[in-house]
Amino acid sequence: MKTTILFISFFLTLSFLGCDSKAKKESALKNLELSQTMISTFQQDVDRLSESIKNSRIELEVAKDNAQNAKTPQFMRTHEEREEAIRNAAANVQKLEDYIEKSNQKILVLNDSIMQIKIRINSLKEILKK
Repeated sequence: MKTTILFISFFLTLSFLGCDSKAKKESALKNLELSQTMISTFQQDVDRLSESIKNSRIELEVAKDNAQNAKTPQFMRTHEEREEAIRNAAANVQKLEDYIEKSNQKILVLNDSIMQIKIRINSLKEILKK
């Protein structure tokens, strides 16, 4: 993500160097369209990740309940089976917590990228006003 943003910023900077006013405006218009498309794509990713986090939180609550249930003694279950059930349940809880955390981090990066693109869009709009 960050690499894409940096590449676009670099490309935009190079495209404005040494251009006449008309070429600069045409380039700004193309880059404006590209930037708006990227914002739309990144926002879709944020929405998708948010929905996934919402579903994972529900799964996490179920996994935590299962972990509690695994700790209770059950008829005809050996100590080893109980310990294995506890380990499996704890691993599932940890996996879901890790996924939620990583997804939240991805959302932060995407939102940061969106903000950077919006700043770039404002710069492009200023160029187009001239």
